[in-house]
Amino acid sequence: MIKSDKTVTCWGSDDSGVVSDSPEGRFTAITSGTWFSCGLREDATVQCWGHESTGKLSAPSGQFNSVSAGDNFACGLLHDLSALCWGDNAYGQTGAPKGIFTEISSGWLHACGLRDNGVIECWGNNSYRQRDRIPRGRFTAITAGLYHSCALRDDGTVECWGLNEDGFGTVTGQLDNIPEGAFTAISAGDYHTCALREDGSVRCWGSQYASA
Repeated sequence: MIKSDKTVTCWGSDDSGVVSDSPEGRFTAITSGTWFSCGLREDATVQCWGHESTGKLSAPSGQFNSVSAGDNFACGLLHDLSALCWGDNAYGQTGAPKGIFTEISSGWLHACGLRDNGVIECWGNNSYRQRDRIPRGRFTAITAGLYHSCALRDDGTVECWGLNEDGFGTVTGQLDNIPEGAFTAISAGDYHTCALREDGSVRCWGSQYASA
């Protein structure tokens, strides 16, 4: 969490220093992956901390607009709106396509970006067709979860694709329990997704789905 003075504070399990190694200084954004976190400093550089095994803590130099942490990798959007990823590349998840993006999101083993024309492009793991079932059309927001992703169309409605089950083969509905209506923001977890309506209310669906 970023405090009002723009310093970082973390809590929970401290495996590999993900809490105790929180860096000093002032930040404008923060993101947490698997046993590591990354933050965007006021000078637009990225710093990562926690467990190091695949180079995910070695954030590249340069100035970034945003950063998103996945499993053992992270991706950032540079000032020139190109995508840059680092860390584990076992599934090609650091092989960000060239070109201009306006938003980027890292999932478990895949990542997705939103092009400046509103088209979605994903890369990395494709075990559950995270890459080749991307819906067509124009979108305004993108979020990558464990093995599924969701996005907001330009009319605020939601589209999701990828895995529709949990880790035990139970259908959990992260793809087919999507609520109707328009939303302004969206965020995917492991087997569920939550979205924010224009009136400030929240709807969630997927694993342990409950109507709200």
